[in-house]
Amino acid sequence: MARQFIYLTGNTQWTVPNDFNSSNNIVHVIGAGYAGTWNGDGSGQGGGGGGYARKANLLLTRGSVVNYYVDVPNGSNTTWFDSISTVAANSAVGRTPGTGVAGDVKYTGGAGSGTVGYAACGGGAAGPNGNGNPGGASSAGSGDAGFGGGAGADGNEFGNGYGSGGGAFVTPGSNAGRAGNYGAGGAMRGAALTGESSGAQGLIVIEYEPGDPTPTQNLSIKYNGEWVKPSDIFVKNNGTWTKVQAVYVKNNGNWIKQ
Repeated sequence: MARQFIYLTGNTQWTVPNDFNSSNNIVHVIGAGYAGTWNGDGSGQGGGGGGYARKANLLLTRGSVVNYYVDVPNGSNTTWFDSISTVAANSAVGRTPGTGVAGDVKYTGGAGSGTVGYAACGGGAAGPNGNGNPGGASSAGSGDAGFGGGAGADGNEFGNGYGSGGGAFVTPGSNAGRAGNYGAGGAMRGAALTGESSGAQGLIVIEYEPGDPTPTQNLSIKYNGEWVKPSDIFVKNNGTWTKVQAVYVKNNGNWIKQ
C-alpha cells in the first residue's frame, strides 16, 4: 500500500488509524505566519514565516486519540502534536519568524521585511528542507529553503497543495498580496495604497507506511493479505470434514469463547 499522508488544519484531536505503523512514520509541524503591518507614519513591516519541526517514529496506539493544536493566522502561538514537548514549532510574531521548538529536526521561518518605499513583503515558512527565506521590500521570501511556495504561492512538498508557503508580495502600484499556505508571512503596502495582508495558518502533516491492520472481529484469519472473519470453519477429523461448533482462545490464563 502507498505511503499515507494525513493533513491536520483544524480541530484539536486525531484518532490513530487501524493501519498506523509506529516503526515507520514522520510527523511534521509548521507554525503560523504573521500579518504585514502599517503604522500609518511611513513605517511598517512584513510578517515573519512560521517555524518547522519534525519527529520520526512516534509510538502511537491504534485507535487512541491524540491531542494537537494548529495555530491560526497571526496567532503568535505554537503548533504542536501530542504535546508541546513531542513535536512543535512556534509561529511568527511581527516580522520575527517562528522557530522549531521540539523534534528531531528544527528550522526557522523567514523574517519579514522592514519598510522600504512604503512596502514590505513577508517571509516564507520553514519546511522539511530548511529555513524559510526572508522577505524584502520588493521580493517575498520563498518557503522551505526554496523548495516550498514562491512569492504568495502555496507549498506542495507533502502533496495535494500542502507544504510551506511563500511570503506575501507587494506588486508595484497595487495592494499587499496574499501569503501562501502554509505558515507564510503577510505583506504591507503604505501611503496612497494602504493595505495589510494576513499571515497563513499553521499545518500538521502525518506520513506513515501502513502496517498490517489490527483484526477487529472476535476471530479473524489472514486471507490474500486481508483480515477476514470466516462464517464457517471446518477441520478434518478421521478423514471427514466437520464443522467447528466453537473456538476458544486462552487470554491471561482464561479460556474465552470466540
